[in-house]
Amino acid sequence: MRMRYYTRAEIISCPHPKNSRFKDHSGLKYGTCTVLCYAGKKKKNSNGSWFVECDCGAISKRRTNEIIKSTCCSSCQTARKHGDTETPTYKSWASMIQRCTNPKNPAYESYGGRGIGVAERWRKYENFLEDMGKRTAKQSIERIDNNKGYSPDNCEWAEKKQQNNNTRKNRTIEMGGESLTVALWCEKLGISQGRVYMRLHRKWCGLCALTLPLGESCPHKGDAQ
Repeated sequence: MRMRYYTRAEIISCPHPKNSRFKDHSGLKYGTCTVLCYAGKKKKNSNGSWFVECDCGAISKRRTNEIIKSTCCSSCQTARKHGDTETPTYKSWASMIQRCTNPKNPAYESYGGRGIGVAERWRKYENFLEDMGKRTAKQSIERIDNNKGYSPDNCEWAEKKQQNNNTRKNRTIEMGGESLTVALWCEKLGISQGRVYMRLHRKWCGLCALTLPLGESCPHKGDAQ
């Protein structure tokens, strides 16, 4: 059965059974998995289940007998099987999951805290690897549109120097003798940041990215601003 992964907003803690033999596993750690809370049980005589979080940030639901012998989530198991846990690709994936889903992560405020999420397909490492391919030591993951989350159609591996030039804070455009960030221009002109970032990613000049209507192409594509 395919394992489902959850976001923190989907976690619902259920009341503990009134049973003297019941053991509360909340807060305990088994392998790389920390038990978050009791998730109830579907049938009266079945084992209860728990929400657990792997060190990589993946949250899943497991039965009581499974959490005691668990070592990590299925994505980490796949990565370990193929010897990927120390690779740049796996580290990028794990960091992406953490900053988008874990409020305790130092970068959460700039990602998950402002609505940047991870596509459901990418909650599994093997799917991420299949879509993105392997990352080199000089690359890092870049979102084409910085206002959208991490997904196959919005991400690519980019050289770190290139990525630094594409960040929300550094990207500025000069027009009419005034130099503003993309965000400020879009606010001033009442246009979509996503459209402008996508055009810039496609090597449009800044002026055309801001002013041309939909359906038109930049005649200076590829030229320096």
